[in-house]
Amino acid sequence: MSNLKQRNSALKNRSLIIQLHDSVARQHALFLRLLPDKLQDSIAVMYLLFRMLDTIEDSELNDIKRAILLDKASNDFIGALKEAKSLVLSSNRVEKSYQMLFENSDSIFKFHRSLEPEIQQEIEMTGMKMAGGMNKFFQKFIAAKQ
Repeated sequence: MSNLKQRNSALKNRSLIIQLHDSVARQHALFLRLLPDKLQDSIAVMYLLFRMLDTIEDSELNDIKRAILLDKASNDFIGALKEAKSLVLSSNRVEKSYQMLFENSDSIFKFHRSLEPEIQQEIEMTGMKMAGGMNKFFQKFIAAKQ
């Protein structure tokens, strides 16, 4: 599917993406409205993807599963988020608004893929760096527990 066709299809999901963003971003969402639509779209989907990563880090998953997912996310950001979906959704301890992100992850990923390739790459590279830092911190946490 061409990038333009993907973009047109993803625009149908735009209201869902903005609604999800508003439900988890709170005050950040107010400032986002001051930006042009194209920038709003990029920032909103970036925020949702990073919020999903943060949800994995904060989840009640056992230490080994979290460490594996954070390590994977440092190399394959989107792949790790996709893999985490069923684990996060089966957890009873994830805040409902964050659980909604994983329930709607297919729409979020589709919208992400509709962005310009350079924007997608920057979001994913930044997500991998964040995941790497989270994993290093988490490894120290695990070592301190032992």
